[in-house]
Formats: sequence, C-alpha cells, structure tokens
Amino acid sequence: MTRTPAIRLRIGAVSRASGISPHTIRSWERRHHALAPSRSDAGGRLYTDTDVQRLLLLRQAVEAGHAIGSIARLPDADLARLGRASAADPARDLCNRVLDAVSRFDPETAERELSRAAALFPQDRLVRELLAPLLRAIGERWAHGEIGIAQEHLATGLVRALLVTLIRLQPPPAACRPIVFATLEGERHEMGLLLAAFLATARLRRIVYLGLEVPAADLAHAARACGASAVALSLVASRDPAAEAEALDLLGALAPRDTAVWLGGSGAQAHAGTAASRGWKILAGIDDLDAALAAP
Repeated sequence: MTRTPAIRLRIGAVSRASGISPHTIRSWERRHHALAPSRSDAGGRLYTDTDVQRLLLLRQAVEAGHAIGSIARLPDADLARLGRASAADPARDLCNRVLDAVSRFDPETAERELSRAAALFPQDRLVRELLAPLLRAIGERWAHGEIGIAQEHLATGLVRALLVTLIRLQPPPAACRPIVFATLEGERHEMGLLLAAFLATARLRRIVYLGLEVPAADLAHAARACGASAVALSLVASRDPAAEAEALDLLGALAPRDTAVWLGGSGAQAHAGTAASRGWKILAGIDDLDAALAAP
C-alpha cells in the first residue's frame, strides 16, 4: 500500500495554524532546537502537521508559565502532560493575549485586553498577577530574541499609557505627606517606577511623579519643597554606575533629614552599603513596597 506523502507547510501557514509568530517559530528552532523542519530547494522551511501539533503543545506549555529553554527538547507526550497539569489562570490568559497581539503588531487588540484587565481585576491583583508578570515576560522574550525591540517598545508604551491613566483616575489621596517617584540621571527604565507609583495611589498615598533622569540636586529640592515623606527611586541599568553612586551621595547630603529614601529595582542591591549607612530602605519587591507604604 502506497503511503500518502506528508504535507509540507511553509512558515506563514504554520504561524496561522499555531497562533505563533514566524519570528518566534524561527527563534525556537534556531536558539532552542525545538523543531527540525526540512528545507525546500530554495532553502525555505517546510513543516509537517506533526510540527504544527508540537508547536501547539509548546505554546500551551509556555502560556502555562514554562520557559521555552527548559521545555524545547521535551517529547510531545511530556509537553502534553505539562499543559494538562496547568490550571486555567485568567490573568495569565490575559497576559498571553496581550503578548500575542504585541507580537503581531496589533496595538488595538493589546490595548483592549489591557483595558479589560484593568476593569476586571482589583488594583493589587492587576499589579501582581498581570502587569508585573507581563513586563517580565516582555523582557524575557526580547532577551531570547522572540520579539524585537520594536515590539518591546510597543508593549511597554501601551502599559505606560494604561498606568498613567489609572494613576489619574485614582480617588483623592489621604491628607498626608507625598512620596516623590523618580529615576536618577542615566536611568531610563520607567516601568517599575510607574508600577510602584500606581500601587502607592491605590493605597491612597499622595505622589509627586517626576519620572526619568532627575538630577540629584533637583530631586532633593523637590522633596524639600513638597515636604515629601519619602523619595522612591528605581535603579535598574544605569549607563554610568559611578555617576549613579555619586548622585546617591549627593541626594543623601541634600535631601531633608526627615525624608526617607527607598531604592527599588534590580540595581538597588548594588547600593546596599550606602543604604545601610544612611538608614535608607531597599525594596526587593512588591511586598517590601507594600510594607513601606503601610508604615506611618
């Protein structure tokens, strides 16, 4: 009996069938060896129905929170078990829909999903279960070459717009001294700072949001002028660590003595010595920020 030859599909058709962008499919193949498609005479990738089914299993496992690097070479049966073991998670599903829309350069769908999340989830869950994981996933996908810098900018721009809107819509804050939020000169990562500012407004704290790259002397002046209870700084990836350390020293010298200083972000721990010597707080995550916001 003659066997019917396997149908060979080009990457565009496979992308449509699997819901995975061609860029991501190529990345999973090239970086992680998740697939080994054949090639046409012209060098184009050719996939089978079996490849499509494997991509669907990989996508299900990734959407359940498994890193592609750790599962890419698993057998299909193991991938299927991973997918079945993962319970439905509305926040994760929303996050994945946003990521899928961003990968297709579909800002309307991504924005609609973000707005839907803001309407569905309480503020704390919105930050903890959707926005913070979404920003981590965007960074990881960019680092692994699964999305490009243009898609990363699109995603963070949409998240920034949502957070700015939500901050403006918060109810009037309590009658208390404000918290100043900013980054120092040379620090251009804003998403963690915005998340922290939004969480502060959700806790009915007054904020003064100065944004990116504020000179230390101006930051100290702002804290003094508004009577700030704290200055919250996001430290992620300064272009000049020595200048950042000098700016922190200057801030410590000029800031009001009754104004606390909070250092957050992945780069904060590098200044643990400075923080300890000055009685500043290093906020390692959302729980630490919550505790600082709850303190009198």
